Amino acid sequence: MSAETAVIIVNWNGKHLLGPCLKSLRQQTYRDFSVFVVDNNSDDGSADFVMKDFPETRVIALKKNTGFTGGNNAGFRETAKERRIKYIVTLNNDTVVDRRWLENLVKAARSDRKIGSCSSKVLYLHDKDIIDTAGIAIYQDGHAQSRHGLEKSSACTKKEEIFGASAVAALYKMEAIRKTGFFDGMFYMYQEEVDLAWRLRYAGYKSIFVPSAVVYHAHSASSKPFSPLKAYYSERNRIWLVFKNFPCLMLLRSPYYTIKRYIALSKGAREKRGAAGEFVKRYSSFRIFTVLAKAYFIGILGIPLFVPKRIKIQMMRIRNSIDANAFFRRFSTDAEKLALIRK
Repeated sequence: MSAETAVIIVNWNGKHLLGPCLKSLRQQTYRDFSVFVVDNNSDDGSADFVMKDFPETRVIALKKNTGFTGGNNAGFRETAKERRIKYIVTLNNDTVVDRRWLENLVKAARSDRKIGSCSSKVLYLHDKDIIDTAGIAIYQDGHAQSRHGLEKSSACTKKEEIFGASAVAALYKMEAIRKTGFFDGMFYMYQEEVDLAWRLRYAGYKSIFVPSAVVYHAHSASSKPFSPLKAYYSERNRIWLVFKNFPCLMLLRSPYYTIKRYIALSKGAREKRGAAGEFVKRYSSFRIFTVLAKAYFIGILGIPLFVPKRIKIQMMRIRNSIDANAFFRRFSTDAEKLALIRK
């Protein structure tokens, strides 16, 4: 018999991370859940390790690396076959969860039928008093950042509505995902959770931050922080996200906000502050330029593939009478904060 909740963990060569993560799931006070480890064709023996040491876990072994989005979508397709599952939970493999984590997420989801997603309070594994993410804050060029990132844990203790959930450790209602679809496989990794948050909003659902659902995260253990890879996917996917989700006037305004963000990034690079500052310490300003040029070239080239998706999403927004500008009034961040935070 299937469980009420399915926890999906996407893994690629993370055998050294999976043990602590899966052990913490064994300690959950809420027991009506199944764990699915989706292995993206690892060559470190991850799949065999899980099947041997955690036989209660279901392993979905893929024949190629499909990224974070493809891995989660493979897990979703498997869980969608089981009618009893009400909640889909995404969890990074480089996390350790509090024993009441799932109990508190499910309790929050049950409290209101309009809740489509719940976001955990994610703290750094090696500095458990510092927030990694408390959900998504959005910027008017489509970019996003973690709410309260790098702040003290005590700064974020209130259960409240947010724009969307961080997929590091998020709960999504199955009924909502059936209406909107899950992650867009073309994104591969990064920005996929923001794209999904927009669709859930347009379908009439809201998102809740649950401070009692605590997770400890190693952060970028599977992909290096401040890397060209991360910069490329983040910027390319932002272009696709904006085209898919922004109404026409917002779409036309977005380049202005991108320029503001780039000005702030340039300031960070010069002063060696924020993500741009960390990037130029490791690489160079020229490397930033080449990464962004590639992201724009591939991003713009791929826009025609998103035309059918845009039509479908915008029709959903219009049908449900959703004011997209209202989300920026409630849940936005600014260019300086977005560019200069060291994440």
